[in-house]
Amino acid sequence: MHEFGLIEELVSQFSGQMPKRLRRVEAVRLRCSQFVSEEALRQAFEMLIPGTPLERAELRIEWRPVPGMQCRGCGWMHPLKEGEFGNHAFVCEDCGDLNPIPEEQEVEVLEILWDHRAGSMEEAV
Repeated sequence: MHEFGLIEELVSQFSGQMPKRLRRVEAVRLRCSQFVSEEALRQAFEMLIPGTPLERAELRIEWRPVPGMQCRGCGWMHPLKEGEFGNHAFVCEDCGDLNPIPEEQEVEVLEILWDHRAGSMEEAV
């Protein structure tokens, strides 16, 4: 599940960077492309946040439409079709080249909202 890896990286990076003076994260707002399964993303989020500063955070998702992807082999602009990118790649209809979809096209962290009240993480539990 690709979405699991995306959320795992988010949780890992954020947990290591959260200032100690903050109590907890209230919400994480992401912008996702149509290459990502919302159900898989939410399931991964719920599985990975227990015991982290994100434990009680709400996951907010905004969807970013991607009208097409350019073939790295021939440069042809491939129009996107619903459900076509389950394997996170597409085959160019013009030259047959297999094109991976870059991860930066999939999920972008827009905002992380946290509780600003003074206190330690342990007090917030």
